[in-house]
Amino acid sequence: MNSLNEAVVMLASAARTASANGDSVRLLDGPKSAGQPASAISFVLDVTVDEQTAADKLDVYIQTKADGTNWLDVVHFTQHDGNVGAKRYVAKIAAAAAEAVFEVGSALAEDAVRNMFGVEWRVKAVIIDDSSSASFTFGVTGTPM
Repeated sequence: MNSLNEAVVMLASAARTASANGDSVRLLDGPKSAGQPASAISFVLDVTVDEQTAADKLDVYIQTKADGTNWLDVVHFTQHDGNVGAKRYVAKIAAAAAEAVFEVGSALAEDAVRNMFGVEWRVKAVIIDDSSSASFTFGVTGTPM
């Protein structure tokens, strides 16, 4: 059970060389703090090793199932170039924030969020390998607030 302000590992830190989707996790299952449900979730992408060329890229998304069926992008972190070194990126979505209408499956722009809450969550990582040896070490956590 996950409670408010308890970080949940959504994708354990590891070296990755190919695009992949993480396992489905639940972030909002736990007891409510002082009777209040989570009103926001913060996500942290921690890139610890890249040592690649600038043309190698890492795109990391947070997805949820708002309709119980289709995965929707709700966070698209800043694209990480392969030669910038270790970086930590933070994004936050809020339940009370307004949301625009969009088509299911439509791409979410870099450095953007959609304030949508679902039951299941996962990480989608896209690695663009221009050097035939791209490897990024990174992990992602989510914290209900």
